[in-house]
Amino acid sequence: MEAFDLLHEVVFRYEELDQLGAKLEQMVIQNKVDGIGELYDRIRQRQEQAGMLDTRLMEIFVSRPELRDYPQIRKWLQLMKNIHTRNQYLLPQLQTRLAHHRSELGTLHKGVSLLQGYRLKPRPVGALLSSAG
Repeated sequence: MEAFDLLHEVVFRYEELDQLGAKLEQMVIQNKVDGIGELYDRIRQRQEQAGMLDTRLMEIFVSRPELRDYPQIRKWLQLMKNIHTRNQYLLPQLQTRLAHHRSELGTLHKGVSLLQGYRLKPRPVGALLSSAG
């Protein structure tokens, strides 16, 4: 793949990542937890694809430093910066929510353990029948 084709592919992947990240940000802001797992999986898959392309592009940069002045390079770097900034913003919020969910889960587990230890005394049903007659 030629350097310019590869660069366009990398920019396309990062635009996808930027759009998916913006969608994740909206879900977090609106406190919509349904679908975050699937979205995270899609983002992770795109990141892996972009990472492989990044490696190839960096190898080309070493041999062709004139590409650094190409406008698509600036766009690629700006997309990377935007994604990084968004991730830095979202990380503490997601960690806080995860800690809250862990706490709730711990409380539920404790409640289940307490309920399992609670047993009702059996009613003496047989005694009622024998005294009725």
